[in-house]
Amino acid sequence: MFRVGRFDVQPDSKLAFRSTRRVGNGCVPETLDRSENVLVRLTDKINGQTVVAGSIHWPTGARGGPACANSNARQAAKRMAAAGPAGLRILGGDANITPGPWKQIITGPFGYGDACGGNAGCPAQNWTVPGPDRPRRIDFLFSRHEPANEAAVVTDFKTVTFEAANAAAQQVTGGDDPAEYSDHRALAARIHY
Repeated sequence: MFRVGRFDVQPDSKLAFRSTRRVGNGCVPETLDRSENVLVRLTDKINGQTVVAGSIHWPTGARGGPACANSNARQAAKRMAAAGPAGLRILGGDANITPGPWKQIITGPFGYGDACGGNAGCPAQNWTVPGPDRPRRIDFLFSRHEPANEAAVVTDFKTVTFEAANAAAQQVTGGDDPAEYSDHRALAARIHY
């Protein structure tokens, strides 16, 4: 999602690619529609800079996704880099796995910063999915300030509570249907470039 008053989509810049899941000893493209990742190039109407924005959704544990998290991380970061020159790159979505070696692939060699606390991790109150034993963080927001070749400056990071999301739905649509909610808490931040 982006502000149409601030950004324009660059023509023919949308790219879609499949996440992978473990089958046997290898990672193969997932066939479920929800495992299609997308990226797009945007033009900032105020400063003319290009922003590459990408959204991921990797397969669940039941579909063998976590076993291919390293592969999915490399693929997403490479696709973002191949999208051409940009002042800022933002990558986020549902990894369906908690932080681990896959996250170091994105934040290490590819130079992205984790909006929720950088490489040092994320405070416990920023979980995104409730669990039977404890809440877990499986949704992420990464960014990279391209000219500086380093993580972008992030301020005002927060994980949106279910109550706040429900109130926003009520305000915008006049109702809140829990059956339409994904059961994930959304992430929000100001990412500077």
